[in-house]
Amino acid sequence: MMQISAYGRLGKDPKFIQTASGKKMTAASLAVSLDLREGGETLDGTQWLNLVAFEKLADLLARHKQGELVNIFGRCQLSRYQGKDGETRETLTVVVDGLVSARTTRPGGGKRKAPKQDGQRRTGEAEPFQDDEISF
Repeated sequence: MMQISAYGRLGKDPKFIQTASGKKMTAASLAVSLDLREGGETLDGTQWLNLVAFEKLADLLARHKQGELVNIFGRCQLSRYQGKDGETRETLTVVVDGLVSARTTRPGGGKRKAPKQDGQRRTGEAEPFQDDEISF
C-alpha cells in the first residue's frame, strides 16, 4: 500500500454519487504543482490526481468548488486500462482518508455571527476581561 499527502487545487466541482449499496461517495480531481528538474534546468509541471472519498469525507469534499485549495492524504491505487486508441493507460486514484480545507468550513456552512451593536453579549459568551481583577 502506498500513502500520499498532496496539496493542490480542485480541477472541477466535486461530483457527489450515491452508490448502489447506498454508500455516499464523492469524486474529484486535484492539480498538484511540481518542480521538475531536467538537465540542470527547472521546469514547472502539474500532476493530476483523481480523488475518491466515502461517507463523512464524501460530504466534506462535496462542499468544495473548482479552484479551491485542499490538502488531502490517503491511499494510492494505480489502475491500468485500454484507451479507445488501443493504448494502455494508467491513472492514479487517491482514496481520501483525510482532508483539510484551505478555507474555514463551519457545520451547516454558516457565517460567523456579528456581535450585537448595543453592547449586549450573546448567550454563552464570556464576561469581558477587567484589568482590576488581576491579583498580582
